Amino acid sequence: MGIDKLPFIRAIGLENNGLNEIHEKEVLDLMSQSKIRSLDLSCNNIGGKNFPSKIGKNLRDVSTHFVWIDLTQNDFTYDHNAISVILSGLKRQKELQYAGLTTQGP
Repeated sequence: MGIDKLPFIRAIGLENNGLNEIHEKEVLDLMSQSKIRSLDLSCNNIGGKNFPSKIGKNLRDVSTHFVWIDLTQNDFTYDHNAISVILSGLKRQKELQYAGLTTQGP
C-alpha cells in the first residue's frame, strides 16, 4: 500500500529510523507529497555528500507546503552549502510554523 492510498495522512514521524543516503529517493519522494504538511526526520543519519543538499533543493524548488519540519540531530556538520540551501528552502515554506535544524562547525 502506497501513501497515495492514504488520502487523509498529513503528518509523518520518521525520527530515530536510521535514515541515510540509501533512503534518499524515498525521503525526497515523501517530501514532494503536498498532502504531507508535517514531517519529522530528526535523529537520523541524514548527512553524507549530497543528501542534505538535495533536501534543501527539494524545500527550495519543489515543496512549499510544510507547516512543521524537524531536521534536528542529523549530520550536517561543516556542510555550509547544504545548510544554506536548507535555510533558503525553509524560507519558501508559505505556512511554516516550526522548523528544527541542528548544525555544528566553526
